[in-house]
Amino acid sequence: MRVAASLNMLRMENMELPADNCPVAPPSQVTVYTRVLHRAIAHNYPVAVSGSGIHIRDAAGKDYIDASGGAAVSCLGHGHPDVLAAMHTQLDKLAYAHTSFFTTQVAEELAEDLIAHAPQGTSHVYFVSGGSEAIEASLKMARQYFVEKGEPQRRYFIARRQSYHGNTLGALAVGGNEWRRKQFAPLLIDVHHVSPCFEYRGRRPDETPVFVTQVIVMLSRTSSRVRPPTGLPSNACTMSSRLFASWSSIHAARATGESSRA
Repeated sequence: MRVAASLNMLRMENMELPADNCPVAPPSQVTVYTRVLHRAIAHNYPVAVSGSGIHIRDAAGKDYIDASGGAAVSCLGHGHPDVLAAMHTQLDKLAYAHTSFFTTQVAEELAEDLIAHAPQGTSHVYFVSGGSEAIEASLKMARQYFVEKGEPQRRYFIARRQSYHGNTLGALAVGGNEWRRKQFAPLLIDVHHVSPCFEYRGRRPDETPVFVTQVIVMLSRTSSRVRPPTGLPSNACTMSSRLFASWSSIHAARATGESSRA
C-alpha cells in the first residue's frame, strides 16, 4: 500500500553527502522504522525508557520535566511507590474481569470514592478507558434516558467552543475545536456550541465582570433557538442543557475567582 510505503521510508534531514554521495547522518537524525502509527507521522519521537517523579528519561539518557502529567491527567508522578504497590497487589489477585459479567471490589471502592467527591446529585460512575469514550458514552446515555422516558424526539446537544476530545465522531461533533472538526464536518451530527466558561479570554472589555450571568444567558438563548419537537415542554431541549447550565455556574464562578486573585 502507498500509505504503508510512505510510513516505511526513512526521513533524512540535515544530512551531509560524503564523496560517494551516500547520505549519512547521526542516529538521532534518522527515524527508526516503526509500525506504530504515531500522532504525527513526520516527527521523530524520543524513546521513553524510564520515569521517576516529574521526570521522564529517554533512550539517549536525556531527562524531561513532565510538568503537565502527560495529557494533564496524572498528578501523582512517575513511579510513585504507593501506586506501584497497589498495582502489584491487584495484579497478584486479578488482572482483568469483563464488566459484562463481573464487578470487583476495587471498582466498587473507586466508585464510592468518586461519588463522595462528585457534585451533588451524582449517584453512579461509569468506567471507560479514555476521554473520547467518556464523551461518547455520555451522549448515548443522554439519548437513552429520554428514549426510556418515551421521548425519542429529543436529539439536540449543546456544547462549548474549545471543548475537546475527538478520536470518535460523536465526541468530535460535540467538541468545539474548529481546527480538529473542519475536515470531518460532513460526517458530524448537528451540535450547537456556546461560549466556554473562560472569563480571562472570553470577556470583552465592554462586558460586565459578572461573567457567569452572561454565560448562562447565552446558554438559555441557545436552548430557546433549538426548537423542541412537537409534544414536548417548551423549556425542553436535552438533559445536557440543565447539566451545562449547572456546570456553567460552577466553572464560571471558579474562573472569576481565579482571575480576581491573579
